Amino acid sequence: MVGEFARGVADAVPCDPRLPLAHTFSGGHLRSIMTLGQLNPTNCVIFKEPLLYFFYGKPAYRPNGNQDPSSDHNYHPVCLLIDSRSLVNPTRIFPFDTGGFATGIYSRFIPATMKIDDFLLIPQMDMPARVVQLFYGKNINYYGGQPIKLNVASFGLGISKYYEMSRFKGKAKPDNRCSTIEVQSRTTLDLAPD
Repeated sequence: MVGEFARGVADAVPCDPRLPLAHTFSGGHLRSIMTLGQLNPTNCVIFKEPLLYFFYGKPAYRPNGNQDPSSDHNYHPVCLLIDSRSLVNPTRIFPFDTGGFATGIYSRFIPATMKIDDFLLIPQMDMPARVVQLFYGKNINYYGGQPIKLNVASFGLGISKYYEMSRFKGKAKPDNRCSTIEVQSRTTLDLAPD
């Protein structure tokens, strides 16, 4: 079922060129990923199924806040950039990090009456570029977190709340995951040098 957020974004012309997908993980997993030559879905506590997570066009990573800082390379973040054309059938796409939504980081902007599915986009790989076009106008603005001026009065609540959150510049702003497009996949992704 497509909601008002997806309908509003679907009318935008995709921004080109398409950006890569960023998959970030801790360094301790790098050897097994390179040995297997693939990324495998792991259990997601939010959606209750194995998923691979990607961010469209830029890495967004937040280490586990319960861990002390470490110089151990096993805890360093590693980011793989993947051609977005490699992911043909995404499972879900959201305009922000769903983990942040689930933990209430965006509650200052998004009312409790709204659910995560209110922000669910059509699971097609042109949708992230449509979000970029609608809210940021061009890729460099998206990458830098600089939304364009947009009259959201003609759009629904979801678009206006997302826009408000992406434009907020105060001290209590959530980190860049609040405006970084998330792409989920249930399928294993084979890695290739190209």
